[in-house]
Amino acid sequence: MAYKGKNKPIVNITLTDGQQDAFIPSYSTLDEIKGNVTVTPQVETKIDHIYITLECTVRTYIERVGTASATNTRSEGYDSRLRLVQPIPETAMPESGKLGPGKSHTFPFEFAVPKELLPKSCEHTIDNDVVRQAHLQLPPTLGDPMASVWGKTMLDDMAPDMSIVSYFVRVRLVSGRDEKTGKHIFIGDEIKKVRIIPAVPEHPPLAVLEGKQDDYRLRKEKPLKK
Repeated sequence: MAYKGKNKPIVNITLTDGQQDAFIPSYSTLDEIKGNVTVTPQVETKIDHIYITLECTVRTYIERVGTASATNTRSEGYDSRLRLVQPIPETAMPESGKLGPGKSHTFPFEFAVPKELLPKSCEHTIDNDVVRQAHLQLPPTLGDPMASVWGKTMLDDMAPDMSIVSYFVRVRLVSGRDEKTGKHIFIGDEIKKVRIIPAVPEHPPLAVLEGKQDDYRLRKEKPLKK
């Protein structure tokens, strides 16, 4: 059965952590993101599983100017930096594997904003652990116009156009697998954006070494003549 148009299940994501009335909910490190997902099928709907996740995606691009012509090309990049999954117990799913039409089904979720990313996010060769710790820091929401607000007024967060970091709660409904590819068949996919402003730990003083090879100078004197 194809679930398109009016037959597509209605999915709503609501928060219950005190920020349900916020235009853009904002959180920091270790804050809890709580809410409910409500699924209301329009027709009897077969459902195998519900994925509720907290995700962070990063998008960027580089403009390449051609020397032989006046045309520009763009190289784009996309990466998923964070994906926390809300476990759904089997008892929360209908025994028949089908959701009745017109009846709302509620699935609660709860996430905690982590202190840092998983180690697999930075597996390249580094010179010291300080660099790795910096790379594992949770990036803040950046360059997303739907998350750069104060009250209900859109603000420019002064991020470059080629950098976008977005956080959102995502809900996907799975109904079987494709016979040819074996991939999940998603009959619903909704997101609710949130703004993450992580707490940044205080860094130790820079290791400033004496000599010409040092990259930092705390003091430099030069005589001036009238």
